[in-house]
Amino acid sequence: PVMIFADDHYIKWARMIPDTGKLLCAPGYKVNSSGTDCELADECDPSYVGPCPNAYPSTNLYDEDKHDKVSDTAQNCWYIRCKNGNGFDPEKISTAECTTCVQGAKIGVNDATGVCETCKNPGEFFADGQCKPARYQIPNLQLAKGIDYLNSDNECWRESDTAKFKSCVLCEKGKCYNETNHNCGNCPSE
Repeated sequence: PVMIFADDHYIKWARMIPDTGKLLCAPGYKVNSSGTDCELADECDPSYVGPCPNAYPSTNLYDEDKHDKVSDTAQNCWYIRCKNGNGFDPEKISTAECTTCVQGAKIGVNDATGVCETCKNPGEFFADGQCKPARYQIPNLQLAKGIDYLNSDNECWRESDTAKFKSCVLCEKGKCYNETNHNCGNCPSE
């Protein structure tokens, strides 16, 4: 025989008779912490926030020591990101591996993906959580001072030669801007 407890015309729990200590909860309920009653299952509670269905990397890879749960309030769900300002290793994002990602002029954690991203295109800087062309995202004063200013203290505005100024602003140290190809490369021999 089974004893059934109903609440507002819905079966809430059932217990075997004689009492075997096994509590059977109806769908949508789970056994409470004391094991004496059933309570709403997390996913049935109106305040429940579950994992985002198409999150990448998968929320199944969540590791409390490595990851934070980030809420997506628009979709009422959560996804994972690396802790302590680290970012997902771009080569191992499918396994949710985190890597140290020190924010700099050309590197940072992409806000949209959580990946530690390095800007590879000439004239591109890491700003506002992603790689963006400097002419749109870097204040004019910093742009005039150049990429080396962002990383150290070399001020490009001191260059009177146009080619050297462009190289200073748009390229990494030791590289030169090529007007023909519009990219940075090896400097011509002087």
